[in-house]
Amino acid sequence: MVINRDQLPEWVSLSIGSEIPVTLTNGNQTTAIITEITETTITLDANFFLVGKYLNFEITLVGVISPLAPNGALP
Repeated sequence: MVINRDQLPEWVSLSIGSEIPVTLTNGNQTTAIITEITETTITLDANFFLVGKYLNFEITLVGVISPLAPNGALP
């Protein structure tokens, strides 16, 4: 999202990579990271930090339930 520089409070540190609190239109709050700064605008990235990353999980399979035997007993 791109906003005008004058929309930010004066206390916000204007440096790329800075995290700032943002209130969304529905009233929820999130954190956004400054990704670009120009003379008049600031570009913010409010995506979850794992967006676009590959995730690897290690799991232990403890059992399989058949849809034919939801209680563990075959008919």
